[in-house]
Amino acid sequence: MLNQNVIHALQQEDEQSVLIKMIIPMEWISYEFIQDINHKSALFDFFVSAKSPQREYYNYLQYCCVGDERRLIEGIMTEYYLKQRYFEAAIKSYLQLFMIFLEREQKKYKCCRYRLSHSSLQAGEIIQYIYNHSEHITLEELAHVFSFNQSYLSRVIKENCKMNFQELVRESRLEKAAVLLSSSDYSVEKIAQAVGYQNAVPIYQGIKEKFGCSPAEYRKSYGKMSIENSTNQ
Repeated sequence: MLNQNVIHALQQEDEQSVLIKMIIPMEWISYEFIQDINHKSALFDFFVSAKSPQREYYNYLQYCCVGDERRLIEGIMTEYYLKQRYFEAAIKSYLQLFMIFLEREQKKYKCCRYRLSHSSLQAGEIIQYIYNHSEHITLEELAHVFSFNQSYLSRVIKENCKMNFQELVRESRLEKAAVLLSSSDYSVEKIAQAVGYQNAVPIYQGIKEKFGCSPAEYRKSYGKMSIENSTNQ
């Protein structure tokens, strides 16, 4: 469970585990509940930090879900993805019960807090800008927007993303292409143009490399999931 005001990136250590990341609107947690929590507990400290406008620290609660708590998380996820009538009210109810479990079982979770470096904060803003403008962004334009030397900017991206500028642009375009494949009936050629390519070849190659299947196979697998969710809504 992550706080809202900073950049997040969690690494899954065990490949056999399922890692669920939740960022919860703090207004969904009642004031009365927070006030009743032990003020010396990590859970109370997490809520206080989550409501703070600071951006230098990175807080999260890590909890291994089993038994009843696991069913609560499954309930939250089901309501979130299906979005049936009153889904927000249902999520809030599940969440309130989950918070009660956390308060009762303080030894079962840990609260982690890290200070973010200045370069990490910059990198988060840069990465978001690249994603938002990946259809036409250039390194020269990016350097101008952030008032950085191009060499320094390239180094910040490489250090924080483990890929260079061009690779990051390509990754952003492929993510957008995957969304369009699963949520629209656009042709691959039209999707390629929409995400910034002049022809469909980079999409065919990129989707195959990233997801291990063709664009048509990706659409068949994930487009169906999207249609089912829309029907349930």
